[in-house]
Amino acid sequence: MHNVIWLMTMVPQWFFTSLMNPLQGGYTSLVPAAGALCFAAGVLLSLLYWRRQLLLFLIPLTLSLAVVAGSGYMRGEYDNLAIIEPGMLAFVATQALLAVMFAYKAKAAWLPGIALAAFSVSHAMYAAKIATMALTDTWV
Repeated sequence: MHNVIWLMTMVPQWFFTSLMNPLQGGYTSLVPAAGALCFAAGVLLSLLYWRRQLLLFLIPLTLSLAVVAGSGYMRGEYDNLAIIEPGMLAFVATQALLAVMFAYKAKAAWLPGIALAAFSVSHAMYAAKIATMALTDTWV
């Protein structure tokens, strides 16, 4: 249970502190930095173009955090990436489809919808990376 709490508190910190040094982990660390910028833009634009449909973007965020929590609970249980990688790829693809669908549903607020969709996809990619590292207990 300690790993779940640790990961649930550290993932948002790692995600948003990537803005301080976006190339810290190579070019792949640009994904959370761009996602953090899209989150800020999406929240600010949501204040201007408020639609209730924008609350749907909490669903992909909750799913990403659930994957991180589950991987924290099963930390170090798997050592074979052939089992984990297809599941994480399906997870990111599902999150991307959800983000596109929710951005489409927010028709009148398309600008914050696009920004929040970009945040959702980048957060899903980052959560999949952290979940893979947690499940294999191989930290980069």
